[in-house]
Amino acid sequence: MRIADAVRRLGPVLLQFYGQNEAGGISVLLPEDHDLERPERLRSAGKVLAEVEVAIRDEAGRDLPTGEHGEICVRSPRVMQGYWKQPALTAEVLRDGWLRTGDIGFLDEEGYLTVVDRLKDMIIVVGGHVYTTELEDVLNSHPEVRQSAVFGVRDADNMERVHAAVVTAPGADVSADGLRALVRERCGAMYEPYRIHFVAALPLTDAGKPDKKLLRRRVEESAV
Repeated sequence: MRIADAVRRLGPVLLQFYGQNEAGGISVLLPEDHDLERPERLRSAGKVLAEVEVAIRDEAGRDLPTGEHGEICVRSPRVMQGYWKQPALTAEVLRDGWLRTGDIGFLDEEGYLTVVDRLKDMIIVVGGHVYTTELEDVLNSHPEVRQSAVFGVRDADNMERVHAAVVTAPGADVSADGLRALVRERCGAMYEPYRIHFVAALPLTDAGKPDKKLLRRRVEESAV
């Protein structure tokens, strides 16, 4: 994990912050929480901030027990009043004062929040679902991989397949089969990418995030 590498190099100086424009700040992982002996803590988004309430809920809006994955819902004085001139979208994400973030995550027994994926990015496959950020973490752990972006593409049978765009280090000698074997070993066959696309760079959105819509469209257009 590259966060662990940074802590080893820089010491306990990192601070991670989780929030959204719609919700403001939600949680923070303080420098003293960056414990190399607890990798699950490094993957978390830290403790929920004061004056912020977080609930993990299922599709029906029911609260889920500690440790179970569901949508992160937030209530605080900093939650937005609504989207400008978009009442339908406002009604979809704001319910009874709670904001549905669109993020999947869970709370552990010590109150640390972990963000697992975006709902819209999660890939539904035969036998379960694939969290794209988990798979990206595994791919990025390979010493010859610089970046990766995982996304789903539907095939002719309307089955969603796992695809990964991978940027390798200069002079790298890593193969798609080698990366699949790494994923299979760490996560099991369900997470194994159907296709791995080696690219020079990942396309980015205006927010600086990997543009998975564009990556998906490129694959779909190449199959026509």
